[in-house]
Amino acid sequence: MAQPPRTWEQMRTSIADRLERQTTLPTPRRTFAAVRPTTKTGVDLGLRIDGATPGGRLLDGSNTAGGGINLRVPLSSIDDLDDEAVSMLSRAYHANL
Repeated sequence: MAQPPRTWEQMRTSIADRLERQTTLPTPRRTFAAVRPTTKTGVDLGLRIDGATPGGRLLDGSNTAGGGINLRVPLSSIDDLDDEAVSMLSRAYHANL
């Protein structure tokens, strides 16, 4: 049985190996988020939040996963997936139900 990844790099590589390029997170209505490996040490969490504009941790995400995703949060360590990032992911989910 394969050992689970222990470092962020191993996790990113494991995810990248399983994904050709990215993975999307859909609701029954439409895609609300996407995760895409962007560098050797990081991924982008793309979010679809209509009417929201880039600012703070939220960057322009129009190139993250096609036309639907409009914002992105760069993640370079597991610590970057903090309460604020999870809250943004939840906001995107509820906005796209």
